[in-house]
Amino acid sequence: MRWTAFIFCAVVAAGCARNAESPLVPVASSDGATVAPPVGVYRVLFSFNYADGNFPTAGLIYYKGALYGTTASGGADSSGVFFKFAAGKEKTLYDFGSHSGDGLQPQFGPLIESGGVFYGTTYAGGAHSQGPCFGLRPPVRRR
Repeated sequence: MRWTAFIFCAVVAAGCARNAESPLVPVASSDGATVAPPVGVYRVLFSFNYADGNFPTAGLIYYKGALYGTTASGGADSSGVFFKFAAGKEKTLYDFGSHSGDGLQPQFGPLIESGGVFYGTTYAGGAHSQGPCFGLRPPVRRR
């Protein structure tokens, strides 16, 4: 699978899950269904293990039945990951630091535009080591 990546400036804010279809969304259940959480109930949906990301300090975004987000470290290159959580499973979609000039340590959750491109920023890396703005388009699985 191949990602399309390009430079783009974005203003990002951490917070609760944001949805391309509506401003806020309910929690996703372990089977991937979207359900309103019971009042006063807390549960862990997934625990990172460093190999798949570490320090998920940013907010999440909900898009087409899945939650997407970033971690500030961990992953194959220890520089953070872009991940997807759906149907009770986490999947790393991109490892930051895996290419020359790549961004490192994303600090905020991504934004998404209606065409399915995610935008964000990183704390470090890039051409001048000051962190780039990035755009990522997940691969589309064809049947």
